[in-house]
Amino acid sequence: MEAIWKYKLEPGRNVLMMPRGAKMLYAREQAGDACVWAMVLTAAVQVERVVYVVGTGHPVDGGSLGRSLGCVHLAGGALVFHVFEARGE
Repeated sequence: MEAIWKYKLEPGRNVLMMPRGAKMLYAREQAGDACVWAMVLTAAVQVERVVYVVGTGHPVDGGSLGRSLGCVHLAGGALVFHVFEARGE
């Protein structure tokens, strides 16, 4: 069965356990937390997936960053974080 699951994120490198083959859809703020939503096959084996959350103006290792999942505005928009799937992890 397919479903959409939500994962909470923290600034920096996030290691998430999600079903193999999950498709990360987008990142947004929900109730003050940075989150990413993914379409998953609920019966698939769980694997590690890596997501990076980088604040505007903070240094990044561009070689580690893959597809952008969007931006998350926290603290009433005072903080902007950019969310990326990891490249090749």
